[in-house]
Amino acid sequence: MKTDKSKVLYDQLDQLTDVKVQIELQSGEKLCGVFTGFYHGARHFVERWDFHEVDPLQPTPSVLSLAQSEGITLKHEDLYSVFFN
Repeated sequence: MKTDKSKVLYDQLDQLTDVKVQIELQSGEKLCGVFTGFYHGARHFVERWDFHEVDPLQPTPSVLSLAQSEGITLKHEDLYSVFFN
């Protein structure tokens, strides 16, 4: 049975105390920030992620302090790799 990588990522994020991550997209673009939400899907456990970019040198902000409208929505399929801090 194929492991759903979105479920693995979801479980890992749930265990973190510092939720800041560095991600690389399929396009090669690299971003640093926090996942602030997600949308379940039919194909993957998590189909889309809400993501907020933050300064990698600053302390991690509270997820609750980030405005939902200021983030970006990423398809799970667009994620190439995720690095936890």
